[in-house]
Amino acid sequence: MKQILFNPFQRYSEIQLIVFGIAFTFIGSWSAFQFGLRYDGALDLHFGMPRPWFIPFIDNAINSLCLTLFLFIAARIINAKTRLVDLVSTVLVARAPLYLTPFLNFDGSLSIDTTQKTLSELQAILFNNIGLVVVSAIIGFVALVWFIALLFNGYKTASNGKGGKAILFFIGGLLLAEISSKILIMYINH
Repeated sequence: MKQILFNPFQRYSEIQLIVFGIAFTFIGSWSAFQFGLRYDGALDLHFGMPRPWFIPFIDNAINSLCLTLFLFIAARIINAKTRLVDLVSTVLVARAPLYLTPFLNFDGSLSIDTTQKTLSELQAILFNNIGLVVVSAIIGFVALVWFIALLFNGYKTASNGKGGKAILFFIGGLLLAEISSKILIMYINH
C-alpha cells in the first residue's frame, strides 16, 4: 500500500499513470471551479472569488507544463536517457493529492472577499471559523507534502538519480517551475 501511495511509478506503466493523472486533473479542476479554488502556482493554491469554469483547467495545464519542463531538464542533466513521458506521468500523478483540497471549501467559508472588510471584521470571521481554518491548513499541508514526495519519487525513478546532486536539481527545477507558473498564470489572467 505504501508503494502505491508514495511511489506508484515503479509498479504501473506510463500509460496507466497518465490516464489516472488526466482523470484526477479533470476532477481537481472541476472541483476547484465548484468550490472557489485557484491553483495559482505549481506549489500553491488559494481559495477565493469564483472565476469562469475554465480558469482552473488553464491553471493546472500551466502548472503541469512548468513542472514537467523544469523537472525534465533537471533529470536530463543527471541522466541523458531520461524520457519525457516519465516526467509527464510523474507530474500528473503527483498533483492528485492537491486535487482533494477544493472539497475543504464545501460550504464556501474559506472563500472570503477581504477587500471590503475591516480588520475587526476579518478577525471575527477568522475566530468564528478557526476550527475549519486549522483543519484545512493541516490537510493542505499534508496534501502538499504528499505531492512533493510523489513528485520526488517519480523524478528519482525517471532520472535514476541518487544523492545530493539529484536533490539539488530537483529543488532547482521545483523553484523554477513555481516562479515560471506564477508569472504565466498572472500574465494570462490579466
